[in-house]
Parts: sequence; C-alpha cells; structure tokens
Amino acid sequence: MTEENVFKENKKWKKRVALGLVLVLGLCFYIFFAKIYPNLRKVIYAKGDLTESVYELSNPYCGWYEIFEYTLGKRSDKQAAKDIYKLDGGCNLVLVEINLSQFSDGDISEEALEELDGIFSAWGDASVQMIVRFAYDFDGNANATEPKDISQVCAHMKQVIPYMNTYKKNIYICQGLFVGNWGEMHSSDYTNRADFGTLFSVLSHDLDSSIFLAVRTPEIWRQLTTSLTPIDEGMAYDGSLMSRLSLFNDGMLGSVTDVGTYDEDASFSDIVNFTGKGNRQEEISFQNQLCLYVPNGGEVIINNSYNDIESAVSALSEMRVSYLNMDYDEEVINKWKKSQYNGESGFNYIGKRLGYRYVLTDSDIYDLSFSTQKANYSITVKNEGFAPAYKKFVPSLVFVKSNTGEKKSVNISGDNRTWYPQEETVLSGTVDLSTYENGYYDVYFYLNNPDTNQKIEFANSSESNENGYYLGQMVITQR
Repeated sequence: MTEENVFKENKKWKKRVALGLVLVLGLCFYIFFAKIYPNLRKVIYAKGDLTESVYELSNPYCGWYEIFEYTLGKRSDKQAAKDIYKLDGGCNLVLVEINLSQFSDGDISEEALEELDGIFSAWGDASVQMIVRFAYDFDGNANATEPKDISQVCAHMKQVIPYMNTYKKNIYICQGLFVGNWGEMHSSDYTNRADFGTLFSVLSHDLDSSIFLAVRTPEIWRQLTTSLTPIDEGMAYDGSLMSRLSLFNDGMLGSVTDVGTYDEDASFSDIVNFTGKGNRQEEISFQNQLCLYVPNGGEVIINNSYNDIESAVSALSEMRVSYLNMDYDEEVINKWKKSQYNGESGFNYIGKRLGYRYVLTDSDIYDLSFSTQKANYSITVKNEGFAPAYKKFVPSLVFVKSNTGEKKSVNISGDNRTWYPQEETVLSGTVDLSTYENGYYDVYFYLNNPDTNQKIEFANSSESNENGYYLGQMVITQR
C-alpha cells in the first residue's frame, strides 16, 4: 500500500471515529436529558370553526333598557317585586327612576329608605344591571316639586348613597344630579354651573368608585371636570372622578343639536371658562374620544332625518352608544324596525351592536418547551359593537381531556376594556402544561363577569357550553 493510500485510509478511519463519537455523545445527551426531562413532548393544535354568527347576544352593561318608575313613600318596593315579571326577556339593563317629591320639604323617612332598599334588592335579585336616576319630577315641572333650598337636595343625596353602595355590584350608573325636569338636568333653579358643582361634589364624595356617574351634556362634563379635553387611555379606570364621569342623552338624534345638547351656531373656540357648547360634529367627535372609556346612552326622539337608519348607525357608532331605551321614541323605533340595514331590520342591527359585541376570529397553541413544559397561546378577538365594555372581565382557557372529561381552567392575561370597536386584539402568553397528561384536549375560551359570575357571550357559531366557546383541539404527544 502506497503512502498516499495509507493516508487516505487513516483519514477515513478518523472520520468514522469522529462520527461514532458524535453518535455516542448524542445518545449520551439524549439519555441524560431524557432522565432529567422524561417528557420530551410536543403539542399539535387544530383550530376549530370560528365563524361569526348573526345571533343577538345577551350580555351585561349594554343593549336595550326598560324604564321603571317609583315614588318613595308609596310602598314602591312592593311594585318593584311585581315589575320584574314585566321585564322583556332580552333586557339586561333597567333604568330605575326614583321620585323623591314626597320629601321635598324634609329628610327621607326611615320607612321610605327601607322602601328604597327593597327596590334595589328586588332588581338586584333579577340578574339585571340598574341605571339609577333620582328626581323630584316625572311630569316636566321640576320647579314646583323640587326642594326650596339646595341643601335639602344634598341631604337627600347623603341619605341614599349608602344604599347605592350596598348594591354596587348591581348598579352600573347613577344618572344626573337629582334635579331638572325628569331628572334630566334642565329647567330647574339648580341647573347653573355653581349648583351643579355643589351637587356633584356631594354625590361623588362617598359614592363607590365602581359606579359610573353620568351627566346630560358634554358641556356639563367639561364644567365639572374643568377640562376641555376628554380623558385618554392613561387616565381611564384609575378611580378618579374624571375616569367615572360619563354621559346620557335623552334627546339623541332628535335634531341637528340633539334638542339643545349641542349648538349648531357655536364652536369650541367660543367656550369661555368651560361654559359653552360646540356644534354637532365637534361634540360628536368629543364623545368619540371620551366614550372609549366611559359609557354613553339614552333615548332617541322625534322622527327626523338624523335618525333615519343610515344616519343613525353612523352617529351611534361615532358616539360609541352602548345603551338605548327600547320603548321611546316609539315612532323612531318603529321606523328602524321597518328599515333594512345590511340584510336585516335596522332595529336588530342597532340592537346587536349597542355596546360591545365580541367575536373570536383566530387561535393557536404552539411551541411546547421541553424544559419548562410551557406552550405559547394566541387568541384573536374582534369587537363588532359600537363601544367597548367598561367593566373588566376575567378571561381564561379551559382544557377538557377528551377521554375522561377532566377539566382544567387557566386564567390568562388581557384587559377586555381595551378591546375597542372595530379592532382586533391578540391575547398572547404561555400556559404551563407540565401537569397535563399526553392525549387529546378540547380547548375553550371563557370570559367571566366577576360581579355577576356570568359568562360573556360571543358572536360565534362555534359550540358554547359551561366551559365557554370552543377554540379547537390540542394534542400532547411524545416527540
């Protein structure tokens, strides 16, 4: 054998030795890691059908509401117990109006306060949320029925606040400042800026911070907050008065000015010392920003071009309206029922989009780490409603073992209050699967309202049960 051939043979031998060493080392490493990490596993995920549905949802804090009126001092608590059976099955909101005119000359009696407690208790047991409005007038004649001194209004506020706080999980919004015709903050001796400030200071001082307050116009909002600029995301939900002060509009779409809510001949540039109104477009733009973070609702009135279906959908969306009176104005409501919009009645289209309307559009679980046994998840949600939700819900993933039915629920990150209208939000993070056996798991998404322990409904045609909405199937298997 020549020297050259010997060299080649040695080279081949060295390669074989090196390859053998690599294989041996690889086997050693495999055995080593297998002993430390016996579950060298992977996940395979098959997404389910996330088709959007056309169904009407039944969720808290949004939609159509009904009005129920009570006069303290007339055993209205007994009436409240009966009224629950009159409630339309599709309503999750009621406007509870409390008339205090029987006590305009003095404090509310102990018997009447017990009556108030009974009203709140009855509606609290009915699994609906209350919007509460106190007033001295239900007939458009506030000056004749309100107390002669503002101090008596303040005293009444202090008397009823503890009862609202007791039912804070059932009371969503306190509308108005107790004064004005129908409690709508106009046509009263107390509807000037100074008196509004006095009343607002008393009402807001001890009312639980979880209850939103609402005033009748953006102008009043600016006067009370001494701000020309709506709050932004950094100020939202921080517990401050600005973060709790919302709007209600009982002249919605009634005219170019929403029946005096705006001033078509004015401009923001004319506002002096926070007093003054903008024109329609300026004020709607103001609501568009503000009501990303606080609710907006009321009732539509007076059949006119501003509440024709095309104009109404555009304005309600821009104002981010989340609740409307289902009975008033009857002429406008009937017009919507007879109108067509996107292949359905205008009334149905609007009703489905008052407030938030969540749709699950995508999901994935992937990349199970061999060391930590954590997998990544990704869930995409779109809000098809006119507005966000203003209450925080708790999202979770629910894993159900296909062959045993064993269930595990994992809270995941995500603040649904930032799932803004017409936007998609991706929820992502990791989930620890170290205690999960190999096998098949049905995966569900569950969104819970902690105040009512209620499952939030999604506009998906996929299977929904006590576990939530079906996302897909995950398989954990050996690598």
